[in-house]
Amino acid sequence: MLRLPAGREAFTGAQWAPEVVGPAATYGRAVGQRSAVADPPVSYPEPARTMTPKECIKGLGTDKRFFFKSRFASCSGAVFFTVWSKNGRPVGETQFVYLSIGTIAKDSRDVRIRSTSRR
Repeated sequence: MLRLPAGREAFTGAQWAPEVVGPAATYGRAVGQRSAVADPPVSYPEPARTMTPKECIKGLGTDKRFFFKSRFASCSGAVFFTVWSKNGRPVGETQFVYLSIGTIAKDSRDVRIRSTSRR
């Protein structure tokens, strides 16, 4: 039968990281290297807070109802066609694009919605 030593003898040759404190630090010896080193902080680019009508149209493409540039800038849009008729016969047509662009400024909780239409 294997007999394990009791008390401090059980920790003979044990090593611990230099950041260990308290009673656990009295057993064994400290090693020269820390057990973990934090990664350097990662910086991310500031999210976009503005959007132009041109960016909105490009983002919507031909089949999307919504476009999110970031969590602070998004838009929606639609194309409307009107067929003009005279005596039940088509004589012309017009088209316009309606855009609704929502943005949130930095350090603000206000949502600004700008509506535009183009022919």
